[in-house]
Amino acid sequence: MSADEDSASQVIYAFEWQRRRALRRAWVTVIIAGLLLGLFIALGLWHDLDADQQPLLRLSRAVAIIVGAMFAVRAVFNLGRAMFRRTQIAQFSREGFAWQVDKDIHRYHWQHLRAYRKGARTWRILGFPVRRFGQHRLKMDDGRVFVLHHGITSPEKFARALDPVIDPVMGEKIATTLRDGGTFRLHKQLVVTKHGLVVLKGGKKIGIKWSAVDIRQTGGQLVVYATDKKGRFKVVKRFSTADIDNLGGFSELVEATLSNHQPERFNIKTVGKPRR
Repeated sequence: MSADEDSASQVIYAFEWQRRRALRRAWVTVIIAGLLLGLFIALGLWHDLDADQQPLLRLSRAVAIIVGAMFAVRAVFNLGRAMFRRTQIAQFSREGFAWQVDKDIHRYHWQHLRAYRKGARTWRILGFPVRRFGQHRLKMDDGRVFVLHHGITSPEKFARALDPVIDPVMGEKIATTLRDGGTFRLHKQLVVTKHGLVVLKGGKKIGIKWSAVDIRQTGGQLVVYATDKKGRFKVVKRFSTADIDNLGGFSELVEATLSNHQPERFNIKTVGKPRR
């Protein structure tokens, strides 16, 4: 095996979620909740205390029942997850990935990826995560979908490791489709064509040529602009980036395409008229 082949097959991200491990963690939380409940009951039977010690006793019982209730809720959640989720183990390299669900193993090359959507989100306050939701999705040419969510791994860490691999592949896939005269759908209301973009807005299709379009990402949104009669860019429509397929690949395509069709914006010297 050559050095390039060895590098391509090297695992750059992996995760493992085992049902039996989750079940073991769930029973630990059940035991802790039971112990705290027992402590709450035991403290309630303790009567041989002076009057000045009664407030401390009441405080101790309150802490025991509150923390015990928190562990009880967590135990129910962990038990449900352990009982209804399947074991999943996955390894990702520059060539592709292998994903095991229970005893079934699925292997794919990145060229067989049809759509990569990054929908997982984490809300943070002062840098600390307060809510995690959504999921990243890998949809293959055969229709099979693989889901990455916070219950089995970190979608954000996956994206940091795999975006540099997936985005160029999908960018080239979109470009090849356009060169062959086809179209590529990024969203149910956003389609890429050889000549530009088609945006569905208010039940109407709006076609925007590459020479008149601009794309920007801001605040979790993909914003599509088009030039007006005075040559100024105006907002056509906003899309949530969590709902866009192949956003990274599309961004790479846009960067190269706009510089070809709008060289004056990027201070590129040309011979003859710019492409339209």
